Amino acid sequence: MPIPTRASALTLVALLVGCTDSTDGAAKSDDTGAAELDPRAPWVTIQLPDGGAVVTEFSQVTLTGVISDYDTPLEEILVTWVSATGTELCGGSAPNEEGGVSCTFEVTRGDSPVSLVAFDGEFEGTAAIDLVVRTADPPTVVIEAPADGGYVNEGESFTVEATVEDDNDAPNSLTLLLESDIDGTVFQGAADPSGEVHVLLSDLSLGDHVLTMAATDRDGFVGTASINFEVNSRPGKPSVHIEPTGPGTGEDIEVVIDTEAPDADGDSLTYRYTWYRDGELATGEVDATVSASSTAKGEVWSVDVQAADGRSVGEAAQASTTIENTAPEVSSAVLTPDPATAADTLTCAPGSTSDADGDTVSLSYSWQVAGVVRPETTATLDAGIATLGNSVVCTIIPTDGEDAGAAVRSDTVVLINAAPSTPEISVSPTFSDPGAEDLVCSIDVASTDADGDAVSYSVAWTADGLAYPVDYSTATGPSTTTQTDDTVPATDTDLAEEWTCTVTPTDGVTAGTAATAEAVAATLLTVGDGATATGSTATHDATLVHAQAITLTDDLTVTGFGIAVDTLATSGTDVAMGLYDDSAGMPGSLLVETDLETLSTGTNELDSSTWVDVAAGDYWLVVTYDATDDTTVTADSSTTATVYTESDGGGVTLPATWSGTDTATEALYGWWLIGY
Repeated sequence: MPIPTRASALTLVALLVGCTDSTDGAAKSDDTGAAELDPRAPWVTIQLPDGGAVVTEFSQVTLTGVISDYDTPLEEILVTWVSATGTELCGGSAPNEEGGVSCTFEVTRGDSPVSLVAFDGEFEGTAAIDLVVRTADPPTVVIEAPADGGYVNEGESFTVEATVEDDNDAPNSLTLLLESDIDGTVFQGAADPSGEVHVLLSDLSLGDHVLTMAATDRDGFVGTASINFEVNSRPGKPSVHIEPTGPGTGEDIEVVIDTEAPDADGDSLTYRYTWYRDGELATGEVDATVSASSTAKGEVWSVDVQAADGRSVGEAAQASTTIENTAPEVSSAVLTPDPATAADTLTCAPGSTSDADGDTVSLSYSWQVAGVVRPETTATLDAGIATLGNSVVCTIIPTDGEDAGAAVRSDTVVLINAAPSTPEISVSPTFSDPGAEDLVCSIDVASTDADGDAVSYSVAWTADGLAYPVDYSTATGPSTTTQTDDTVPATDTDLAEEWTCTVTPTDGVTAGTAATAEAVAATLLTVGDGATATGSTATHDATLVHAQAITLTDDLTVTGFGIAVDTLATSGTDVAMGLYDDSAGMPGSLLVETDLETLSTGTNELDSSTWVDVAAGDYWLVVTYDATDDTTVTADSSTTATVYTESDGGGVTLPATWSGTDTATEALYGWWLIGY
């Protein structure tokens, strides 16, 4: 091609990309021409690439240029293409015959501007081109809200919040598209200049959506971001009721779901329970069941039941009930005695009673004898109403004044044969003259038999613990006065023998409880003042316990006490007497005593509670009077002795051991021992 003039060459470079360098220097030795020219550097021109100066990073770019030099042949010029970083992109070749040069390379953002350098061996010409290098990266999209896996409930709106950015284009120049895999495109538009995007959505279909936002830049690169998002269907309203119907305080109450709550998207449902007592929230009651311990009679309990699918809670279904009175309970009915006879009074004993409402429990009783209901309504059935062989059952019904509880029935008791009652017997005389008086055992009160059976008796004797007549080598043997063997002949008795008669009743089937009576083959003695005490009188203090020493010269079986009274207290007088051993000149321990008995004027004999054998020695007679004022007794004023007194008199019993210390000198009282 023709070499342009300097002016035209400069103009062309300016239009394309810039200008070449020129350097003045020494004239070349081989310059020719009519007029000698100054030596110049090569003239360099870079042409715009096809498609313009905007290129894509990492794409193949071809740059072309033209080299001209009026004083150096083109084949002698060395051409090099250099990036902005100084990297040689192409080089080491000469222009073609027309001065054309080219370079194809993979462009990066650090390459621009690209320079074309032509060196003629002495001078260097340069041109540069600025390429707009766009990245190949797609726009960046970040969905900030809602969170991945989030949800809204049906009918609720929500906002998709995102940010977009691009290495090449402004955020608001990007084309945005928001799509649902169920509903398709739900938004088209652009971000604001800062790259923020806000999209309000309110009508997505039910279900699990994949929401994808895509941003497209001018190069057609697309960046996307996706989230999983659910539009949830609220559960519906279940159908419920409370069991049991008409609950009592002693029963748990439970809400029962009759029909499950519907859920359009088929979620697994749980239920929430909110209980109210008399309209107030029952704190802590969050289960389907309320324990009986939490309820009370008369309370109104209601419940709200809501289905929950993990995303939302549905409308509440309601039910209510009133806690009614709980009937009381009795744990058992026990009929005693068992076995029983017609002689027994039967008792129907209740077990423990309870009432969940805390009401007072009362009991009613009914009886059946031989299958027939009796009119008795108390806890006992008198003896004689049921007879031999009858079956007896009692039933107890508890009530709290409002309701009767469940009746509790006892075991059945079938009456067996009744043993005859124990007779009352005596032996006469109580003290017999040994060898001179027979001992006769008499039935004073005959036995009775509840079954109406005839009663017979057997009589047995013992003497000093020996069976009579079995344990006797020689004995006449018992004879009969009224009952068989009821008499011991006088010839079989001996001094100081203690005889016991035992009478056993029988109805021919069952023997009754035996009765016993005792007698002694001995003559009673009196030791002490005796009934003949005479002389002046002395007043006894009814508030003291009096003691008088007595000495036994022989052993004695004590059977009682004697006391002579001249004048009694105006209100009457009771007395108890006892015998104490001697303890260092004072009463010691109580050996035997009488019951509290009423005195009369004159001589009084009191039986001791038991008979006791005492050896010869020193003892103490003791007496306590029970009267509202003093008691006067006959005393032998010819003899005096020291009398010990115990405070706390006027009682019904004597002290087991003596603790009195008071002493006084008084006349000897008219007291004595009785024994043999």
